[in-house]
Amino acid sequence: MTAESEHQLVLAEEKLADATAMVRDGYSKAGLKESYLAALAAVRAILSEVAGTPPKTHRGARSEYNRLCHERPDLRLPPALFLRQGFDAKQIFDYGESGRPQIEPAEAIAMATEYLAAARRIVLGR
Repeated sequence: MTAESEHQLVLAEEKLADATAMVRDGYSKAGLKESYLAALAAVRAILSEVAGTPPKTHRGARSEYNRLCHERPDLRLPPALFLRQGFDAKQIFDYGESGRPQIEPAEAIAMATEYLAAARRIVLGR
């Protein structure tokens, strides 16, 4: 396990716990955004472990993850779609862009949980 993958894994766990609490307490927009950030941290943990240093940008991480999904089906990674949906929701909430998120908060938490499980399996070997 690299130091970066460990850092990103811890960050993903913290973000997912925050997202779950936010949605439970009625802050669905914030919870959806934190779910995306949890998934992004999990992706960065995976990329750090498998490919070295992960990209710093959202776009770079999504692009590298999508490539990894296609090149390494043996890793059994969650589909990359949620990274796009979560990023779009973040843009709507952060910058007031028009539109509605394409995913509901509870579904976002479920997807982030899948990403975190994949990161644990790859980084920790379980």
